[in-house]
Amino acid sequence: MEPNEKIINYKNLQACENIRMEDFYKALEDAGDIKFRYHEYASQKDGGISCEEELKRLQNADYDICCALMTMLLREDHFCNGSFEERYRKGQVSPILERMIKLLENRVSGVKARIDCMRGDITKVNDVSAIVNAANNSLLGGGGVDGAIHRAAGRELLEECRTLRGCETGQAKITKAYQLPCRHVIHTVGPIWRGGDCNEGRLLADCYRNSLEVAASHELRSVAFPSISTGVYSFPVEKAAKIAVATVDKYLEEYKGVFDRVTWVLFDERTKQIYETEIDHLIK
Repeated sequence: MEPNEKIINYKNLQACENIRMEDFYKALEDAGDIKFRYHEYASQKDGGISCEEELKRLQNADYDICCALMTMLLREDHFCNGSFEERYRKGQVSPILERMIKLLENRVSGVKARIDCMRGDITKVNDVSAIVNAANNSLLGGGGVDGAIHRAAGRELLEECRTLRGCETGQAKITKAYQLPCRHVIHTVGPIWRGGDCNEGRLLADCYRNSLEVAASHELRSVAFPSISTGVYSFPVEKAAKIAVATVDKYLEEYKGVFDRVTWVLFDERTKQIYETEIDHLIK
């Protein structure tokens, strides 16, 4: 079903006066939006999946997470915390539909994705489809963000990375996310800073552009980046932020409607402020 048809489908559903769970299920099924493996989109993988926890991240959720959440609510018997009709009366269902409709309308109108940044731990980000790993050429783990992602994802990530046979600087490859609270990890290898005369800027731009290309090819509509190459690879953060934000902005301008959101998740306040400044320049 095309986005325009889905919009009509879900708006009609919103307008229904006599709500039935069967109507919602049929609407999602007709649209192809039932997520049978909805646990893959949920943040609460260990100790059970909590609808309440998933509802908290609705404001920034991408379309697939919204569909998974709706599927979860329709299968309320799995969670023993009330009926679908009860949640509808409490106003918990309508915001999900509104978010889905908004994201579909953005696709139809070709709205440019939102860019933002935050301070935090990228291994705990649970409202994007994929996170980007600042990897080394071996893709077998290392220090900093790379090591943290491998530890959080579990040994299965390392096993899949072994099959990729490394990655060239500036390129990107994708794996599953395993125990991380997202669907995929996109691994990209940033350049080592050697003074600025060894194509470092071009290679860093390639990292961002190729990561977005990989995400787009897998229909992943929301992506979280770290600050690539600014740790042990010593790329000056001010220069890196300018290149990163400009490259992502150019890509999103060229491919409007492909992504819903691109964000940076940054470890310290100083780095966050630098990226924030670059993002603010886009608005002015």
